[in-house]
Amino acid sequence: QGIGEPGPSRPTHIEQYVIPMRHRFTGSVWCRRSFRVPPEWKGKQVWLKIGGVNSQGWFWVNDHYVGTLDSFCGSFKFLLNPFLAEGSNTIVVRVSNKVISRKGLMNWLHQFGGLYRSVELEATAPVRIEDVWAKSDFDNRRANFQVTLMAPPFQNISGDYRVTVRVSTPDGRSAGQAELPVSKIEDTGTQINIPVTLDPFRPWSPETPNLYRVDVTLTHGGQAIDGWAERFGVRKLERRGPDIYLNNRRYFLRGFGDDYVYPLTIASPASREEHRKHLEIARSYGFNYVRLHTHVEVPEYFEAAEEAGIMIQAEMPYEGSRPATFGVTEPGIYAPLDYLHELVRHYRRYTSLATYSLGNEGMHALEVREPLYQLAKILDPSRFVMHQDGVDTLSNPSSRAIRANYEGISDLRGGAINVPLAPEETQGSMPVILHEYLNLSGPPDPRLEPLFTGAQVPPYNLKEEKDNAEKIGIGWKLAERCIQGGHEMQSVFQKLGLEHARALPELDGYDYWTLVDVNALVPQGLLDMFWQPKRSRPAYFRQFNGPTVLLLPDLAFDGTDRVYTAGTRVSQRVACSNYSEQAIGATRVLWTLSTDGRTVAQGRLENVQIAQGTVSQLGKIEFVTPRVNHPTAAVLRVEIEGKGVENEWKFYIFPDASSRSELQKVSATDEVRRKLSTAYPSLGVVSAQPGPSDVLITEQLDADALRYLQSGARVVLVSLSGFSPVQPGLRLGWWWSGNQRGTALAESRVYGDFPVEEGMPFFALRRIFRETMLLDSKWQNRVDPLLVTLGKDGYLLSVFQTKVGSGKLLASGLDLLSDKPEARHLLDQFVRYAQSVQFDPQTEMPLAELKRIAGGASNP
Repeated sequence: QGIGEPGPSRPTHIEQYVIPMRHRFTGSVWCRRSFRVPPEWKGKQVWLKIGGVNSQGWFWVNDHYVGTLDSFCGSFKFLLNPFLAEGSNTIVVRVSNKVISRKGLMNWLHQFGGLYRSVELEATAPVRIEDVWAKSDFDNRRANFQVTLMAPPFQNISGDYRVTVRVSTPDGRSAGQAELPVSKIEDTGTQINIPVTLDPFRPWSPETPNLYRVDVTLTHGGQAIDGWAERFGVRKLERRGPDIYLNNRRYFLRGFGDDYVYPLTIASPASREEHRKHLEIARSYGFNYVRLHTHVEVPEYFEAAEEAGIMIQAEMPYEGSRPATFGVTEPGIYAPLDYLHELVRHYRRYTSLATYSLGNEGMHALEVREPLYQLAKILDPSRFVMHQDGVDTLSNPSSRAIRANYEGISDLRGGAINVPLAPEETQGSMPVILHEYLNLSGPPDPRLEPLFTGAQVPPYNLKEEKDNAEKIGIGWKLAERCIQGGHEMQSVFQKLGLEHARALPELDGYDYWTLVDVNALVPQGLLDMFWQPKRSRPAYFRQFNGPTVLLLPDLAFDGTDRVYTAGTRVSQRVACSNYSEQAIGATRVLWTLSTDGRTVAQGRLENVQIAQGTVSQLGKIEFVTPRVNHPTAAVLRVEIEGKGVENEWKFYIFPDASSRSELQKVSATDEVRRKLSTAYPSLGVVSAQPGPSDVLITEQLDADALRYLQSGARVVLVSLSGFSPVQPGLRLGWWWSGNQRGTALAESRVYGDFPVEEGMPFFALRRIFRETMLLDSKWQNRVDPLLVTLGKDGYLLSVFQTKVGSGKLLASGLDLLSDKPEARHLLDQFVRYAQSVQFDPQTEMPLAELKRIAGGASNP
């Protein structure tokens, strides 16, 4: 709202991150509102309903103190009748964000202050309906309505009361009704249960999020005195040994993490429409589950999830005493039983709620672990209970590893956080849900700067990023390609990681971490902070994150087996992870291998049987890679005939040795000649008097290399060992960025016919990506960058070129001397380029400077 001065945020959560804010304010704010009680409310009870306040609120009516609200779940109501006056009335609220909030991760970016949901007045009859909870009875095709009736304070009421329940479908069609007489209603609450058989019976699931409406009416002497309307769905969520079942079929939780990221408002919007728009995006990517990390979202979020088809794991916040093992403490009252009771009573009404999680990566005090679990099962046996999300490791009871979830305190176990997974990590007596899985930290994207129009100040400046890229000689076009290359790598690892998980038949789900970027400077989300896609699009992502997923389980997780030489015989097993509503029997699986848009091989697996609720082995695909005269991207596409289920994988096929160049006027040092003797038997020895058209292949800038450059010849350097190399690797960081945020190739003839694509051809370079060096002041604008990585400390060079005196240098940290077909072919392209007139570097470095940088090689 523009209150306060700009500055860094002031988070209070244990896991916290300071962000730049346009306005921040710590302290108290007073709000005042006048109202008149409508005449028709005479004789009724008048309630002040508070939707949510952070961190704490104090309420007065007509100068009478009504109460304080600092609850975990947020909403509460106060009876106002003793304080109301004829005519005008005044409500005064003091809100402070100076005290610790009890709302968990809602305050990890900034402890905001204010009334973040609506404040309302409501009138009810003195004898009223206090609560309605629709409890599913799936197997009997009905709902049991637990209705709580309440008499006025200090009164127990008897009389001719009746409760009528009418259920309807969304289009208004009757789906069942029932009525029950009530003779006595107490001021502490009278609870009755009314079963209603549902016809038509339409159960709720993420695939079919069917909802009913129930209208409950309380009558006295035949006259309606109070009513209640509620939406609900019927579903059966249960654990059967180590497996999860939904509506009597084994189910797989395709979850994502929600870390309460709202860069414009800080607080979650109290808008069902806004949350439904976001959750429908999640569904379009195939997700059916969300973990709310140590917080509970606003009710509008749960309502939107019911409509979109997303099951929710609601989580209690960090609070109070925690074991020293984890070093987690926070001022406040340690009241987990109270928090759990509050969580259940507030949110069990929502069909979307699936799991109560009692915390994150810790353990509650020993004396309350079992009571917490037992209380949850008493209050609501229809949901799962997870003691802690995270820190579970191997299921072996003899392991010394931490086990935060075990029988008697939890229904679910949190699995390993990253890949590759060992099969035994998914086994045991409890269902396993992978904790904060993958978490692929990619490149910051300063192009998003214009979207930071609200509370959070953009953490980067696009103009400065562009200017810096030009200053160091990268240029914005290549810098932008690094961002795109990072998004491409995220997309690749998303597929590798989720397919790896889906191939494990004992696994019960994962929480992909996260759907949107949690941090703009370390963005690891599938989408950016503004719910915009990066590289992955829904149709691509659903191939491996849908109910039914086709798999090639023998493919290496790290992508090191995606390159073939022409004429290679390939055999791949085909499997299917099927958690759709039913088995698929007597079907055909079709496959095609295509290159350059045409089919080069195809086949089918006949009479395939695909079980429901497990991973089925379907057979083998076998083919011979086609003969090619240039490197070719090949796509293997597999589909279940007529079911709309397909998946595809990219491979690269390289020509065999017969297509390599006969190298003329190309020499190599003794060690290089030894390594390349089979591939290039015509390589010459180092010349004592090289000419301008001679090329030397070398692993170091020694006296021979410097002599070639001084003579105006060309040098292809195939190692960066003399330039203090770093090895960023190809794995993106987990949570915090590593030295790999995105790699890109410059537009250059140096690559010849090597398969250069937008961003980075991941699999084509995967096995030979090795050394890089930091593009610091020694190199700025002295080299032409040809292969660049955005690292955590700046830009890194893997391939570059420059003029050195009258000579020319092409340097590479790629593993070009290996016997891999991609290495041989790329070296061939580099040598051809070095011999051509296209080898024309636009930058220059003095020979003496190059000698100094290279470590003082001996004078020629």
